[in-house]
Amino acid sequence: MGDARRGGLPPVAGRTVNPALFLVVGICFFLPFFTVECSAAIPEALEGLAEGLGDQQFDFGNEDLSQSVTGWQLVIGDTGEAVPRGQGAAQAEVQDPGPDLVALAAFAVAALGLALSWMRRPIGPLLAIVLGVAGTVLLIVLWIRISGRIPQQARAFVDLRAEPAFWVAVVVSGLAAVWGATRLFLERQRAPARYEPVSSPGPAGPPPEPPPPPREQPLSGP
Repeated sequence: MGDARRGGLPPVAGRTVNPALFLVVGICFFLPFFTVECSAAIPEALEGLAEGLGDQQFDFGNEDLSQSVTGWQLVIGDTGEAVPRGQGAAQAEVQDPGPDLVALAAFAVAALGLALSWMRRPIGPLLAIVLGVAGTVLLIVLWIRISGRIPQQARAFVDLRAEPAFWVAVVVSGLAAVWGATRLFLERQRAPARYEPVSSPGPAGPPPEPPPPPREQPLSGP
């Protein structure tokens, strides 16, 4: 009752919202993060080439020229690209680039936030702030890192876009940091105050009579 009057944060809300936010970030890693697709300039260029050659025809109507990758695939280093057999020894040696360290760090931050941000003040809120900011920064760095993997000369023919799950992870990770700061402030308000003991007033009634004056002692004779 005293916590509600002081406007403090209920303990259940303070200790469950942060883990829930980090859980959302972790779930987003299992959804498509990035999609690479062939630019519209390539089919148009090939169709123009076909018209110039006369006999050739290129039909891209039913062909999917895009490929999506989830955050988890970047974490484990498996982008899902399978090289068919029988295309030569050089292509058979193509392997996935391996785990992306930035994606791995971002996922580890989300896991740590899920496991530790429920702790009481001040450790839990401080961890939520640090891990939330770190997760947001790492995800932005991941976007810059993935964008830099496309060669400059190929950017006219290849489009890279970040999927909604990626941006949800970025925003929710930032919200986890904001909520951690909110917890730190509100839970400080609901900390028990130290009260000085106050003596209770006596029963109502007439004031006590003053003490009688001291009696004068007679002076002894010589």
